[in-house]
Amino acid sequence: MSTLMDLTFIVSGINLALLLALLYPGVQSFRKLRSPLSAALLAFVLIFIVEGLTTLYFNLDMMPFYTPSVEPLVLAIGLLKTISFSTLVWITYR
Repeated sequence: MSTLMDLTFIVSGINLALLLALLYPGVQSFRKLRSPLSAALLAFVLIFIVEGLTTLYFNLDMMPFYTPSVEPLVLAIGLLKTISFSTLVWITYR
């Protein structure tokens, strides 16, 4: 396994941890408010958790088929998600 793919797995794990950190306030908000916005936040987080688990499995399963030119792109997408989810966590817990 290459170093870039190792970093991709680490970034995927960080993304899942950030999404789990967003899950708690999403559930609490939905319980208290029952508003469409809190339901949308909860759905957003749950969908991205499923997407993150799928991505992690897909990267693990398909890694032998990745060419070296694809690995930096997969890592870049993961890092963009990390920045986005980190921003959401920061705003949510602020």
